[in-house]
Amino acid sequence: MACVASKAQYSYVSGLILFVFQSLIGVVGSLFLFNHSGFAQQTGFENFHLQQGIAQYEMGDPEGAIESLEWALEEDDTRPETYLYLSSAYLLSDRPNDAAAIAKRGIGMFPEVARLYVIKGEALARFDIPAIIPLYEALEDLLNQEPEQEQDGITLAMVRRSLGAIYEQTGSQLYLDNNPVEAVSFLEKAIVYTPESQTVHNNLAFILIELERFEDAVVVLDAALSRFPDTENLILLRAQAAGQLGEGDEVVRMLKKLYDQNPADHTRGISYAIALFNNNQPNDANTLFQELLERFPEERSVYEALLNINRQRMDVRGVNRVLELKTRQFPEDVDVARQYGQSYISLRAYDRAYALFDSLATGLSSPEFGRLAAHALLYDEAWDDAVTYYIKLLGQFPEYHAIKREAGLLLDSQGDTESAQSLYEAYASISGDGRFWVKAAQLTEDEGERALYLQEAGATSWRHIAKWLSGTPVSWARDENAGQMVEMVDGIIRMYSSIQQQTERQAGQDLEILAPSVPELFGFRAELHEVEGFIHDALDVVSKKQDATAAVRTFEELMHRFSDSPLLFYYKGRMFERLGETEEALEWMRESVRLGAGGPEVHLRMASLHRQADQTDLALLAYERALTLDNQNRTAYRGLVDLSQEADRLDELADRWLPRSRNDPQNLLLRDFLIETLHKAGRLEEARELLP
Repeated sequence: MACVASKAQYSYVSGLILFVFQSLIGVVGSLFLFNHSGFAQQTGFENFHLQQGIAQYEMGDPEGAIESLEWALEEDDTRPETYLYLSSAYLLSDRPNDAAAIAKRGIGMFPEVARLYVIKGEALARFDIPAIIPLYEALEDLLNQEPEQEQDGITLAMVRRSLGAIYEQTGSQLYLDNNPVEAVSFLEKAIVYTPESQTVHNNLAFILIELERFEDAVVVLDAALSRFPDTENLILLRAQAAGQLGEGDEVVRMLKKLYDQNPADHTRGISYAIALFNNNQPNDANTLFQELLERFPEERSVYEALLNINRQRMDVRGVNRVLELKTRQFPEDVDVARQYGQSYISLRAYDRAYALFDSLATGLSSPEFGRLAAHALLYDEAWDDAVTYYIKLLGQFPEYHAIKREAGLLLDSQGDTESAQSLYEAYASISGDGRFWVKAAQLTEDEGERALYLQEAGATSWRHIAKWLSGTPVSWARDENAGQMVEMVDGIIRMYSSIQQQTERQAGQDLEILAPSVPELFGFRAELHEVEGFIHDALDVVSKKQDATAAVRTFEELMHRFSDSPLLFYYKGRMFERLGETEEALEWMRESVRLGAGGPEVHLRMASLHRQADQTDLALLAYERALTLDNQNRTAYRGLVDLSQEADRLDELADRWLPRSRNDPQNLLLRDFLIETLHKAGRLEEARELLP
């Protein structure tokens, strides 16, 4: 659906009310001129000031007319023409308040004179439009009593059109003033008076959709489309309302109608095709998209719409096919080429991704495409080839610093720490990234270099980790360093939270494009794991090496600052484990799980504590939970087998694992421990059946 509600899309009438009023005033004015001699004969010059005022008015002297007519009204307030001319003169002199007041007086004296209502309405239009509504409703009642529903050329139809316009403009203004509910009541009245107005139907339906009154919007739109069947915005609004009501067939019908009106408009075709997809008509949608691509090969929006649909359906092969077409159409667009290569990564066709990126890197002399080619090798786990390729890139593009960063991380992971240290230092010197000063410090064997690297890191966001590495676990455990320890861990946890947010954003972006943006070695998750390791190390010192009283104070202070940190709860549990308070330790660890502690370690720890407390069932459950998080965890398998044997429950364990192994034949670790369990349970025949 391409129709999205917004105030920018909302169209309302402006100028129409004034136009209608001008028409009515024009009628009144012509009557004045036409009946001038009649008035003169009728009055018989009984009121000199009235006749003088009329003459001045008709000669274009409203100021002189006002003075004469005010005298005339003072002398005789029983003539309607005095009120008519005086209020009109006030209007011409730009005194609408005075005009409205005189017309109101006149209506009080002569409620049967329609022209007084019209003049007062014109005056109110200058400063209080909503006040016209009750005035014209009264005029409507007056004209309804006339045999021909007309008086002095002022017809009931004119008044009703004016009322409709007033209701519409008032409703429009109420909406713009953020009062949509009240706006609806006025626009509903406007439709009654001016059913021929397309905009009032549009505006009312739009607001009803915004208020999620979709059924009511449908009623309004169906009536509007019966009058204006080919109006684009009404059709779009009808499709939007149908979509909100889950009426996919109606959405398709509306957008097909719109497309059929103008097949040369590719945007209408896109909307129609998307509606077909959303209505579970993928074959029809694909046929239409193929037609659109053939007819509009240079319209990028057609490709983008089809790409978005394939991404929403998680169809990586479909994404690849569309990007192939787009690449052929726009061969000079390097961003399209990048997306095309990335789609091969999603398909795990790493060799094709590498070939494409390497060709672009060579042809364009592009370090960025060189990096992407290297990434393809890493996804394919071709580690040696990746190392060779990065070394080549370092020679080709010595000033492209991202290559230094990635090459250092790769060489470090492959054990070439000397080269990695050199690259870390080079990259950190340029980028100022404290992470790489820290990594260089961890690799060097020279204490002087190490101190220099940590000093540099101390001026970056990694300063708390640099401080931690500047000391030793024993030194940080001393009572005199407890305060510094709290501030240091505080800083590392805050840093962890920041990187965690970046990791989540990166994961969201990867999901959108159905491909990883960078290999895991280079992503935020790897950095997050590094920082988490430092938190573990620091909290391990607190829980195991600090004096118990100091440790309690440290945890209390940190938990006051980070009340929802699962790591703090876990390590506080470890502290109580060290103190031999098993139940207290378990309580803190359970809370860490509730707060989202990840990984199997906490469950393995809890299993160990439950075993110490002779809580066999809870220990077995904890081991199983660890396996749920990591079905290749040897410690969990071993714990389940040993504890089940101690509790004489091997048959129970074997019966639980047999169907699991049949459903997951690739899990060789489970198979091996199941064979061992069957052997120990004396079920040798079943064990033999599982042997490879």
